[in-house]
Amino acid sequence: MEIDKLLKEGKFKEVFEKLKPKAGVENHLNEFNNDRKVRSSQVGRLPIKQTSSGEEVNQARIPIPFQRNIVKSAASFLFGNPIKLTELQTNDESNDKGFVKILDVWNELRIDSLLYDFCEKVKSQTEAAFVFFTKQKENGVKLSCMVLSNANGTLYPLIDEYGDMIAFGWQYPFKEEGKEGFKMHLWTEENEYQLKKLKDWELVDTKVNLFKKIPVVYHSQEHPEWWEVQDLIDNFEVSFSKFIDTNRYFASPKYKATGKLKKSVADSKVVELDVLETDKGTIIKGDLDVISWDRAPESLKLEFDTSIDLINGLSSTVDFHKLSKGTYGQLSGTALTLMFLGPILKAKSNEGDYKVVIKRIISIIKSAIVNVYKESSDSINNLGVKVNFTSILPKNIKEIIDVLTEASSGKSIMSTKTAMKHNPFVDNPEEEYDQIVKEQQMEIGSSVEL
Repeated sequence: MEIDKLLKEGKFKEVFEKLKPKAGVENHLNEFNNDRKVRSSQVGRLPIKQTSSGEEVNQARIPIPFQRNIVKSAASFLFGNPIKLTELQTNDESNDKGFVKILDVWNELRIDSLLYDFCEKVKSQTEAAFVFFTKQKENGVKLSCMVLSNANGTLYPLIDEYGDMIAFGWQYPFKEEGKEGFKMHLWTEENEYQLKKLKDWELVDTKVNLFKKIPVVYHSQEHPEWWEVQDLIDNFEVSFSKFIDTNRYFASPKYKATGKLKKSVADSKVVELDVLETDKGTIIKGDLDVISWDRAPESLKLEFDTSIDLINGLSSTVDFHKLSKGTYGQLSGTALTLMFLGPILKAKSNEGDYKVVIKRIISIIKSAIVNVYKESSDSINNLGVKVNFTSILPKNIKEIIDVLTEASSGKSIMSTKTAMKHNPFVDNPEEEYDQIVKEQQMEIGSSVEL
């Protein structure tokens, strides 16, 4: 391959001309972490006010983490529940051994929890990657996996015009003998390279790629998840911060006095004022008024409520604050689904892209089982795996059972063994079932003896 050839010849400049990081990712990451100086419209970029004496006025600049709420809601509706993998059988033939091996590796690498982390990083930073690698242990080679993002380095994907990955690099900073530099791991289909830069790039190590394919699953999206509502968020934060300033101002109000104060306002809650008489003998009665905000801010309340509804509605995000105020009683499964239809539809529209991600993960796991663990390729390569997304919404089990019972005219809808597998209080369904059978046999024996 061209990248391999350039690296072996030491032409690092040509290599980095081909490897380009995605632009704008750092800004997305900063905004997700409550930095509000990314855009000129954000609250962190408000002009600084000064008093007449030139002193800087302390202004409220309140970041409200809508971005985090939008991202976490979207990731939760996709991967809040573990993915369900099932064997895709062809010609009525089952390959239980190979499928169980894939599940073992899947669970050992904690892919379900990593998928949520991966999805959250893609939706907040617009890109992330799974990388698989091997570790040499006393009992042999061990497979490991981690999620890479721009929070812990810089991603350098090289993808051709057909969408296939040619190479992938991960660069991160390091220190050596007091000097700061960069290291990079670079994977191609044939090799894994380690490069280092203190002054100039140099090739440190080259290893054969045991996976025999690039052990990286990369995914990106064009914009961060909050992109469609970012102007609404900016406007809300600016308005809310100004509202905070206004409240602070009127919490310590100024006073307008008519007459001469006998006591200062700061000294006492009761203020005495002298009665004044003009040269013409006119008596002026002393008075004290508080300069206050008399108008109730109804327009602001309408603006805030409308903005929150638009931000959550247009981004298909659950408004948990509004849900907590409602009283719903026992909801049917259909009613519960309709309440969360927006986030559900959003998750459904993303399932296609993430199915591709999961299929690629399974493909790398299969390659690792064959090429790293040296298992039989016949039971793995031809094995098909179906990916099923599961809902995070609670199910009304009683409603489902009632419907199935009615459909079967009151007959049994489930065997004892199957019911035992779904019992959340049972750790080992097989042992529990055998114990029930023994107890039933003992009861029958006791009744016969009587």
